Amino acid sequence: SADARRAYACFEQPDLKAAFTFTVTAPAHWQVVSNSPTPDAEPTGEGVATWRFSPTPRISSYITALVAGPYDVVRDTPTSRRGEVPLGSFCRKSLTPYLDADILFDLTKRGFAFFEAEFDCAYPFEKYDQIFTPEYNMGAMENAGAVTFNEVYVFRSRVTEALVERRSLTLLHELAHMILGHCDGDDCTVDEALLPNIPPYTRGRLLRRQDLDSETEIAAESLADKLAAGIRGSVFAESAFSEIFG
Repeated sequence: SADARRAYACFEQPDLKAAFTFTVTAPAHWQVVSNSPTPDAEPTGEGVATWRFSPTPRISSYITALVAGPYDVVRDTPTSRRGEVPLGSFCRKSLTPYLDADILFDLTKRGFAFFEAEFDCAYPFEKYDQIFTPEYNMGAMENAGAVTFNEVYVFRSRVTEALVERRSLTLLHELAHMILGHCDGDDCTVDEALLPNIPPYTRGRLLRRQDLDSETEIAAESLADKLAAGIRGSVFAESAFSEIFG
């Protein structure tokens, strides 16, 4: 939780939540992505445009996101409990021939169905974008509705089955975080069978990710891994990656 304050003044503490409203002025041909759905661009000069995003739900500062650049995008619209959820997969244009969006979208849709059933709640955000970014210093980050991934997960050559499975786990891990750590209010509950041996109060605290201490952060990450592992086997077994990469 050390990056948001590099962009704007804030108290970076996960239990201090607010609605964020972003306005971005950038080259008109760029893709501009944030936590809220991307609005229509307003021309503001020669080759320049402004995007005025609607306010986010109440979220922690560390999961806000602004991503802008000459990205290419493939779109889909899965159906969830809240209805249709716009889904986008972004990458550099030079990587578009290697972006296996159909497989990524299929995995994401399976994840939507699993997590909504297990948590008995709807996906909480208006859209879900997956952005494969260059020069990224981590594997992925669970920004609300705008997850960023290292572009090494866009495979440009034959890769090992282990790396394919690692990408599947990472994608599902970040999708799990759309609920884990982002829950708000007093109704942050999850069935004991899903997270066994964890007291109800602790489960609620982890769902809210209220604390800054490292033990809570580690626990929340571990729970996301546990949830993702619950479906990665069946998802991977039925994935077309098995046919492509053998």
